[in-house]
Amino acid sequence: MSLIVKRLKLEPGRKHYLLYIGEIKSYGLAIYMAKTLEKFKKVPHDVIFIVPDVVAKYPPEMENVVVINPYVYDVFLRNLDIGICKKISARIPLDEFYKAVSRDRFITELLITLLKYQDELFVYTFESKPTLELPPLRGLEFLGADPVISDRWNDKFFQYEKLNKVVPVPEFIMTNKVNDKLLNVLFSEWGTVFATCRYSAAGSNSAILDNPELFYRCFENMNDVFMFARYIKHMCDPTVLGIVANEKEVFIAGVADQMIEKGNRFVGSIYPSALPPSIVRKLRDYTVKVGRVLAVDGYRGFFGCDYIVDEKENIYFVEVNARKQGTTMEFCCTFDVELEKNGNKVTLTDMEYSSIVYDAFPIGSDELYKVNPLNREVINWGTYNYKTDVNITLKGEPETNTMSEVELFKRRHGYIITDYIGDGFTVRRGTFVGRVIAVGEDRAEVMDELEKGKNEIESCVIKYRGGVKDVRGV
Repeated sequence: MSLIVKRLKLEPGRKHYLLYIGEIKSYGLAIYMAKTLEKFKKVPHDVIFIVPDVVAKYPPEMENVVVINPYVYDVFLRNLDIGICKKISARIPLDEFYKAVSRDRFITELLITLLKYQDELFVYTFESKPTLELPPLRGLEFLGADPVISDRWNDKFFQYEKLNKVVPVPEFIMTNKVNDKLLNVLFSEWGTVFATCRYSAAGSNSAILDNPELFYRCFENMNDVFMFARYIKHMCDPTVLGIVANEKEVFIAGVADQMIEKGNRFVGSIYPSALPPSIVRKLRDYTVKVGRVLAVDGYRGFFGCDYIVDEKENIYFVEVNARKQGTTMEFCCTFDVELEKNGNKVTLTDMEYSSIVYDAFPIGSDELYKVNPLNREVINWGTYNYKTDVNITLKGEPETNTMSEVELFKRRHGYIITDYIGDGFTVRRGTFVGRVIAVGEDRAEVMDELEKGKNEIESCVIKYRGGVKDVRGV
């Protein structure tokens, strides 16, 4: 049992529900998908959000929310005598969250209740993983990439084995026998080395190293399989968002530039990319090729590819994200605003749904293809994820406005702070404190707006060198 919040106002029989299971940062995508289901199913849909995020205030759009977080629940039980334990927030691994949801009795009862009133109940996630094992109820449908295929493609070693002849990759080796001799040879030949475990994301389980000793400090289990690649100095870290429908239909939503801190830690994105049009075209072409390989393996839906570009404009593949990317919501908003004047009826989630259910893009999606990002006035936007590396407490609330992200994009100016945890909370290291989204007339304005948002969050953070002493186990 790890249920922390249960806030539901359901109207079964009057409308159908979509079950979103994932972190709060992607709740907007579930709202888009609910609208997509209304189009395809001709039935009003609302969303029930099942999230691990413990925050003071959930967005108004999240009328129905269930919070499950075994770590916070356990800390609370072990510290009932400490009042502030009612305000603990901690990010947990996605696999741990999925397992907790899968075995929660309330969730099972909720599924059974909903299926009494609707013949189909769709489950929507940010990332498909085998660890989400809901009961095999008739009418319960998973709306996403196949979990086994997705998990296979998120394996860095599998990616490089499948794609090293499809797209340009840096020199690399894979081994389960790491020793001083091997490390000395690698650093002697390559100088600086990028090392990663089989699964990594946003800089976790990977490191950029300039000497062999650092490897032993960064990685604990020497029995793991590691991949080592020659580190290439680069001027840009572009990321490309796409959708796979089949081997012939791969749609590219756009190319953004990642913001990277501490060498390999992803913190946000800026759109459009500042790279020359010729490089952007190559990035799109490479990503289409990757999408087709994914399609052959049975993958359907959103995916992303990360690259690096060196000073000579050489492009190197970094990784596939066999899931939605952090830019997915922003691209949904971008296409909404840019095509609204043309009366467009097809959205990115329409294309996602149709690719998963029908192995094809829907009729009318050609309108999205006609939006050429290389010769039009684009919406400039950026995101920043404020994540804490140490235990902190929060004091106060950001003073930013409360408009939604969709409203911000329509306004085309300013910034908002979303998913802020809240005043008085103790926050465990590794947790997202808040997210800044900015829109502006040009890249410089977007960067200025992002900085304002980051400063607002920073003003609420109190750090402790020795950790938070009031909460045992945090």
